Amino acid sequence: MPVTAKLAPDRGYYHLNADQLAMAGTPSPWLYTSGCRGLQSATVNVVVTEQDKPVEAEPRSFTVRLHFAETEDLRPGQRVFDVKLQDRPVFEGLDVVARAGGPNRALVEEFRGVQAKDTIKLELVSRAGAAPIINALQVCEE
Repeated sequence: MPVTAKLAPDRGYYHLNADQLAMAGTPSPWLYTSGCRGLQSATVNVVVTEQDKPVEAEPRSFTVRLHFAETEDLRPGQRVFDVKLQDRPVFEGLDVVARAGGPNRALVEEFRGVQAKDTIKLELVSRAGAAPIINALQVCEE
């Protein structure tokens, strides 16, 4: 599925060597050593197609999983942001370091029953400190 993303100025994607960074709380540490810093929005296309042509469909239910890990040397309160799905707040004041129990620890936030017909829109809105981060976005039809 095509994904479009809008980044804040002077931010972007990063990649760290998974062999040199211990990542707790996951059997897949490589997933959390790359990500996006400064993401403002991402849109995932979930249009139903037949023979590569869009088909009119009713809204469907999806599970959205957001994967995070703070790999910078930040303390609680130094990177706080809100998360919106489909223009609705689903998490206010996400502090990855605090919620995960420290840096270099995987954190997965799951949202079930997200309704979408054509696209699923994710927004990360900075509240305090460093720009929002995300390591992976997973969308599964229920």
